Amino acid sequence: MKTSGSRDKAAAIGRLAQDKKAEEIVIIEIGSLSSVCEYLVVAGASSERQVQAIAMHIEEELRKDGARPLGIEGMGEGRWVLMDYDDVVAHIFLNPVRSHFDIEGLWVDAPSYRLEEDGTLSARQAPGRRNAAASDRSKEGAGGEELRGTFPPKGGEA
Repeated sequence: MKTSGSRDKAAAIGRLAQDKKAEEIVIIEIGSLSSVCEYLVVAGASSERQVQAIAMHIEEELRKDGARPLGIEGMGEGRWVLMDYDDVVAHIFLNPVRSHFDIEGLWVDAPSYRLEEDGTLSARQAPGRRNAAASDRSKEGAGGEELRGTFPPKGGEA
């Protein structure tokens, strides 16, 4: 599976996630808004094991093509795996974790695309400003406690 540019790589990652039944695969074009990368690929899964299987499949298949990640975080826990391929960063989430962190809501000004079941990309309509509930959720932890400080915590703070 040869990939030429950043968009092709993002689409390939999305299709590889689709191979393992990832849900609601979204590709967000953030290159004009951030220097972090060109594209984000966001996908959901219904179990921790599925999160891990999706991430492992992406890594194995891209490695066959000579692409190696700069880093992978969260594989052991299987709740949120971040895969850094330099110009494309993939986020594979357990569905409740995805809802909580709302990555798509952070990038509402960026063009985004949904990967359809047939493997094609279709433009997503921007959902507009984040609603108050999403904004409130971003300030709270999974149990409703307020999150403070930086993520990840420095020096082992919780």
